[in-house]
Parts: sequence; C-alpha cells; structure tokens
Amino acid sequence: MGGIPTGRFSNGKVPSDFLVEELRINELLPVYRDPTLQPEDLITGVNFASGGAGYDPLTSEIAIYFFPFFNFLCLERTKRRKFWQILSLFMIVTGSNDITNTYFGLAIQKSSYYVSSYADLLVNSASNFVQVIFELNLNSWEYTRLYNEMLFIILKDLYGIGAL
Repeated sequence: MGGIPTGRFSNGKVPSDFLVEELRINELLPVYRDPTLQPEDLITGVNFASGGAGYDPLTSEIAIYFFPFFNFLCLERTKRRKFWQILSLFMIVTGSNDITNTYFGLAIQKSSYYVSSYADLLVNSASNFVQVIFELNLNSWEYTRLYNEMLFIILKDLYGIGAL
C-alpha cells in the first residue's frame, strides 16, 4: 500500500479491506491496535486480526480476548453504547493459516498430530469460537471461509503426502 506498513500480514489488502472499500467506507479497515486510531475509526470499523491467528489454540486465544477490550475502547473514545448495540456487521474471515503455516510451513504441530487429528482439533476449536461469538450477542455477523483446495493440492505435491 504505497510502501507504508498497514499492520497486516499480507502484501496489501485482506478480505475485510475489500468489503469496506466496496461499501465506500474506507480504502482500508484500520487495525484496532494502531496507536494513531481515532474515535471516528472505531465507529466505521476496525480489523481485529489481520493475519496469523487461526483456530489452532496456539494462535487463536489472543484474538478473542481483545473483543471486550475493544468494547471498552469504543465506550471510552466515542461515548456511545456498547459496540454490538450499534448498527454493525462483524465479518469473520478464516483461511488456511493453521494448515499452511502452523502444520506444514513451520511444522509446529506436525510432530503432535496426524493431518486428520489436526483437522479434528481445528473443527472443535472453530465450533468453540462460533459459540463465543454467539455469547457476545452480536447483532449481525458473517462467517466466511476462504476456499483453498488448490493450496492443499500444491502442499500434497510439495510434501509428498497421501490424500488429505
């Protein structure tokens, strides 16, 4: 993005950025821990996890922890109601970070799990995450999974493993 760091783990935009741009809200969704964040940024939305957090317990515990903190920040800086009582949309995007990076790339979990048992761990963790989201009583939210079947085929060829 013009050679300026955006706080994202990508070379440019992440899915939530495309959404806010299409809705003509902002070009980028500001990262919620940006020290230059302004009260008006909180009203139009922020990006909680721009990369690296997945459903693996090693990567996901910190992301959900910051939701209550963000509510406090919204109240404090905007003097408005709780952020989920304001007309809002929460977009939760998941991709292939756990399989690609945590399991195959860095191989952090590879010695502890077979692919099938690691997939079971991710499914259970995803179910727990969705339950926490429901308990937050959000008005409107969208859950999106980025399909990466082609990525799995490439990984299969790279690592010479059997069918996933």
